[in-house]
Amino acid sequence: MKYCTIIFLLIIESNFCMAQAPGYMGRKLSISYTPAFFISLQPKLKENGDYKTHVGLNFRNDVTIDYVISKSVALGGSLKYCSTKLNDVFFYKYAWDFERSQAFTGDVNMHGPAFSVYIKKYSFRKKGFIAPVGFYTKWEFIYGKMKINSGKLLTPQDSNYNYVSDISEISSFESQSFYGLIFSYGRQNFINDRIFINTASSFGITNMGISENVANRNIGDIGNLQRDVKSRISGYLLFNFNIGLGFLL
Repeated sequence: MKYCTIIFLLIIESNFCMAQAPGYMGRKLSISYTPAFFISLQPKLKENGDYKTHVGLNFRNDVTIDYVISKSVALGGSLKYCSTKLNDVFFYKYAWDFERSQAFTGDVNMHGPAFSVYIKKYSFRKKGFIAPVGFYTKWEFIYGKMKINSGKLLTPQDSNYNYVSDISEISSFESQSFYGLIFSYGRQNFINDRIFINTASSFGITNMGISENVANRNIGDIGNLQRDVKSRISGYLLFNFNIGLGFLL
């Protein structure tokens, strides 16, 4: 009877130790696809020549890799693909001679990769969640670069300009680099021993500042193009929701 009691206590102790170990069932490395999305406000040209606010959707592809280093902390990195646009723009390049000024009207597409490193903090002390399970907060440093090119063209409204089909004909501005911080609050729930669902909301701020041209018309001298690209980047990363699937390796 004495030996049975000892064995029973050893089993309980071993189970307790396994339950408190970092990682999930001894696994600490995971990979996940967790796209980000949120409402996008952009100007839209109506048939009568006026502008209205168009509600669209921001979308970003995120692939992340986590590694648990303690009961409450995981470190990781992310590869993102960013894609957005300036909708229904009108930019012109003033001609200093007697020729008519050149102009571009249509969409300006913006796309490119971004990379990040981050730290995740799980609610181990407050709620008993052991990484990588449960609620977490995440601080993320991001660096990226977006290229720009011409998208869908609009029918010219003003006959006082010579219109070009590619914005590169009136601007040498080709890309914009950016960096910043993203704060996220989320939760990971396992649906079996390997697969989990990741949900989160995030707030991001970049060196582009806070968006100053949300839903306004992107018009004017071609020198304003870089300003409006920066504004679109800041709005693109400002607020987002994430939902996706992950896999323990």
